[in-house]
Amino acid sequence: MTDRPPSKRRFETLRHWLLVATILLGGLGYVFRHSLFPDSHSADIQFESPADLPMSVHVVMAERRAISRSYVAGGTLVGREEVLVNAQVSGVRLRQYLVDVGDRVTAGQVLALLDPQRIELQLEQSAADVTRAEAVIAQTRALLAEAEASARGANAEWQRARELLSGGGISDQTGEERKMAAEIGQARVDAQRAALTAAEADLRGLMAVRKDLMWQLERTTVRAPEPGIIAQRNARLGQTVSTDAEPLFRILKDGEIEMEASVMETAIHSLRQGQAVAVAIAGYDDTLKGDIRLVSPSVDPATRMGTAWIRLPGGAMKTGSYAQATFQSDRRIAVVVPRAAVLSDDEGQSVQVVRDGVIVLRRVVTGLTDASGIEIVDGLEQGEIVVAAAGGLLQAGSIVSPVPLVSASPDGSF
Repeated sequence: MTDRPPSKRRFETLRHWLLVATILLGGLGYVFRHSLFPDSHSADIQFESPADLPMSVHVVMAERRAISRSYVAGGTLVGREEVLVNAQVSGVRLRQYLVDVGDRVTAGQVLALLDPQRIELQLEQSAADVTRAEAVIAQTRALLAEAEASARGANAEWQRARELLSGGGISDQTGEERKMAAEIGQARVDAQRAALTAAEADLRGLMAVRKDLMWQLERTTVRAPEPGIIAQRNARLGQTVSTDAEPLFRILKDGEIEMEASVMETAIHSLRQGQAVAVAIAGYDDTLKGDIRLVSPSVDPATRMGTAWIRLPGGAMKTGSYAQATFQSDRRIAVVVPRAAVLSDDEGQSVQVVRDGVIVLRRVVTGLTDASGIEIVDGLEQGEIVVAAAGGLLQAGSIVSPVPLVSASPDGSF
């Protein structure tokens, strides 16, 4: 055998030790890996396809809670009782107004002043007419007294003449003259009495005119007939007022504002006086709590709508604002699920019950509905799990992974 060169022997020795080092490092790596991941068998792992994984669905538990029938009606804010303040005299100028819209007034408070000059002049003329009429009455009474005295004298002469005529003491002509004088005297008395009656009637008429003018003069000071808040001011400086014109002011009596709601005929029959109502007003963040003051006894045959008047708490509300009222009735405790959990088809309604991770289609009978839930009258028990938002992607027998849906409201409603 021929000896190999020293350089070749050194190369083979180095290769031998490199192979040994590689084997040792591989063994150490295997031991280290299995000491950290004892269950890992990378060679045996097989990944499932996404189609084989169960679908995740949100579910809720059917619960027993209070539910009631809800109706929503639109309407307008109006004054419960509006007091119209009209001018009670005509043809005079408005000199000054002392209140404006939004002011709170008391009964009898001065609202405006009208120019009294024309009425004052008429009142002076009326006073002169009354004085003249009183003078006519005095004169007529004097003439009546004179006529009565003359008539008494003429009548006495006629009585004496009658006695003399029977004895032939005077001629028939003289007797006839005495009789005529007595009749004329009585006629004058009757005429003066009639004149006095007419003069007294004239005086009463003039006194009535004077009284009316005094009443008009008093009404040139416009006062509030009732307490409340000025809702509208039509009074303008310098305008000539009239009793036939629009009111100078409109007052909301006691400042009370209520909602006049238009309610469908299918709902109005269930409303009752005193029933609580939630009212949302355009422009207001908070919902107000009101109650029904009055329900109209009839329905408009043209619109099929009735009217309900709703009392509201005091506040800075504006008449004419739009409002929406929510009425509730038929309140009871029942099994309730979200409205989205109920499917409807030609055969009726159903829910998708989740039992052991499998969808079961269950026919149900529903009842009342509120803003978030629907009553299950029959077909579902309290505590059963249903799909929160049922849909056509899930079929009976579908395998699902249920994910509880957290309630959005503190009282547990859906």
